[in-house]
Amino acid sequence: MTTSRRASNRSKPPPPPQQASNMANDNSASSSNDNEMKIIHPSPDEDFEALEILRKLDARLERYERRFIQLIDEEKDQSVRRIQGKRFEVFCSSTYKPCNAFDELCMLVAGDDDQDESTLEARAQQIKERMINFAIKQAGKDERFPSSRYSYNNFSLLITYDAVDAQGPHIDLLYPNAQFGLLLTNSSPGTISYKVKCNIICARDLPKHVASWKNAPPKLLDAMSNEESGAAALIRSFGDTLHVQLKAVKTKLLHCGDCTSLPGSLLHAGPSCPKFRAILFYSATPRDGEHEDATSIAEYDPDTQYFGALLLADICPVVWPALDDDSKVFMLERLAEYAKLAKKQHVRNVYSHVNQNHFCHAFLQSIEYSLYKKDGFADIHDFIKAEAKTQRTVFLSPVVQGESVSLDKLEKISISRLYTIEENGTAKPFRHQISVYKDLTERLLAAEEAAAESESDSTATKRIVRDILIHYHADGCWEGHNGGYTLETPVGTFDLFNGSNGVLRASGGEVIPCFPGNVGKRKRV
Repeated sequence: MTTSRRASNRSKPPPPPQQASNMANDNSASSSNDNEMKIIHPSPDEDFEALEILRKLDARLERYERRFIQLIDEEKDQSVRRIQGKRFEVFCSSTYKPCNAFDELCMLVAGDDDQDESTLEARAQQIKERMINFAIKQAGKDERFPSSRYSYNNFSLLITYDAVDAQGPHIDLLYPNAQFGLLLTNSSPGTISYKVKCNIICARDLPKHVASWKNAPPKLLDAMSNEESGAAALIRSFGDTLHVQLKAVKTKLLHCGDCTSLPGSLLHAGPSCPKFRAILFYSATPRDGEHEDATSIAEYDPDTQYFGALLLADICPVVWPALDDDSKVFMLERLAEYAKLAKKQHVRNVYSHVNQNHFCHAFLQSIEYSLYKKDGFADIHDFIKAEAKTQRTVFLSPVVQGESVSLDKLEKISISRLYTIEENGTAKPFRHQISVYKDLTERLLAAEEAAAESESDSTATKRIVRDILIHYHADGCWEGHNGGYTLETPVGTFDLFNGSNGVLRASGGEVIPCFPGNVGKRKRV
């Protein structure tokens, strides 16, 4: 798992509360419960050819670990990577990732059939298409996500070669999207889903449903309920990851061609497994006009995944400036608590998924290190109190023209839900949430005033703000720190920049397109 663009486009609401039974439904998606995981079986006769392809891919994959490790170690190919819990992820057909490793594997499977050299590449492409088409067919059997109303995307193989523990419960895709797992390996466990008593959709739900939050300071709950900071949207989307008491919903052993179907926003995890296992993971997104949220919900991004500790680590920086001392201590105590829970759930190195410029990175590293030492901290509470007192209200210090500038010297001049697009050579470019800041230091104020005087006359129609900084929410990166970025707005306009009431330009003069995003709403059931 990586975190480069973890939550820039993940602010939509989960579905109503999960009401999964103790054992996942096992009847080809005919249950009346729309919020549970379902299992879809293949037809051995009708699907014989597709199942044979899956078995051949499975046999090749079982012998391919060394090649995957080689590709990862060479760092030349991003089509395969290690993820949580000693697993490999191999991209097969993805909006955001290359698929070289899987294409290479398909060539080898095609070669097993003694194909003529001239038809080998075509046969490899057929193998890939046949696998994906069969996966779509299986998913479409779930009446909740038919192909007439959903498009399927981002196919990747999740593979384990040695015995592995279950992953930690997490959410990586939001309703109304859906996700599926097509088994390639016989006699394998299916995805685990989790049952919660009540959804956590706002900060004030935490004291009601999580014991350790019972005495949460009101100031902390107020800060976590703030829509402007983005904290409220994160909890609305991923709040269920903060549940501590969860009931696992496990499947029976599944076989090649069996498909698990999960609605978005459902807490789930990869299962423990004592042997090799390969499963094709993919997602579904409503077609335009087929769902009220279809135009504002993002499809699955393989770099987006939240569990409790990671969610709090992202919330902490945006609420910290609004907290008093008691709230800071309480927040860090909860962050340490979820780091301990992550260790219990076999999730290691939580800190490595947090931006290094956040003090939470170093804090979590210290907490996790203590958990693996026999003595640990003599008094972890004293450590947390010290951390709460020593940390400044500013976590990120961008550098402006060679000088360090704290966030308390910057003025935010954009709306809270502002986005930009990064073209990446694909049909669907990256969508980033950003904030635009104006520097308030005396040096830059003087430069701006001088520029304003030279440009002001009776015919002026636009106001130019100099030395703009852009903050990318998901990875903590800053743009414009070398100077030259500007924001042009009409004279007399003092509203926050929303993408349409001004022009944001990079140092070379090129326009940076920006647009507002919708904040999702979620009904309590």
